[in-house]
Amino acid sequence: MKKPKVLSAIILPAAILLSLLLTACDRTPAPTYPFVKAANKNTILLVDRIHKTQFSYNLETFEAVESMSPNYTIHAGDPQYPFHTIGPDLQTTLRADFSIINVQDRQVTVELGLPIGETIYPLAFSDSYLFFIKTGAGSSIKTVVRYDAATATLTEYPHLEGLISFGAVGGDTLYYTVFSEIESYSLYQADCTDVNAQPQLVRDGLNRGEVYVQGETLYLSDKRYLYSDQKRFRQEALNYFIGDTCLLQYIETANGYNAVIIDTETGETVKQAANFLGFSTTGNEIIMYCQGAIECFPYK
Repeated sequence: MKKPKVLSAIILPAAILLSLLLTACDRTPAPTYPFVKAANKNTILLVDRIHKTQFSYNLETFEAVESMSPNYTIHAGDPQYPFHTIGPDLQTTLRADFSIINVQDRQVTVELGLPIGETIYPLAFSDSYLFFIKTGAGSSIKTVVRYDAATATLTEYPHLEGLISFGAVGGDTLYYTVFSEIESYSLYQADCTDVNAQPQLVRDGLNRGEVYVQGETLYLSDKRYLYSDQKRFRQEALNYFIGDTCLLQYIETANGYNAVIIDTETGETVKQAANFLGFSTTGNEIIMYCQGAIECFPYK
């Protein structure tokens, strides 16, 4: 499946007129979140994607040190980028105070706090686009917004809305799935460059909503597999396509999780890690942090 060439993000005059921009004068002050801090130079900060929290890891003793208190939940974004969101458990509180955060090795920064009552979750990231889904106070309808990290502003795509679940970016095309009342998902695509883009239905009747893009390949999912027109991989607890040829998967075990990296060109398992806690990427290397060891794998 051919995708458009990835272009640098540009700002169009029409986009400015149609954007919903959260400017400095109307931003909501972010609450004080209970982030874990790096205790010393031998400690780094990571996101626990299974338990949806943040923790510190000791690079000398190879172990998790401290986890964030459970009052807030971290919603992890694409692991090739540092952006995530944080908010309370909405089943235990009516106060929704969500923010976009930036998690680096040594510190966590609140990028943008939303007005009380609004929610925001990561949707799909690329080098040119950072897409999130946002809801207004008291609403369950999610709208696609694009985040500009340079200005800490959100631009709304008003026609891309619904019970949006998952997304991926390929070139200048956003793919996303919407959950329907008949307990299935529909796949849509839209032009990333046009904030007034209309969604185009690609496929409906999907029984799972996860969607991924790697290179020029679009992957969908069902209860057992991640699949494209040419390839198929077993569905695991968490699945991340990284770089041009890597698929990192969390494998659930009796005592926690292991990790595997699959070469998506050959289908072969090229790296395994036991007692897996989390990972980071550097642009050319996947670093897997485990209880008792650190495993690394280069990628392109």
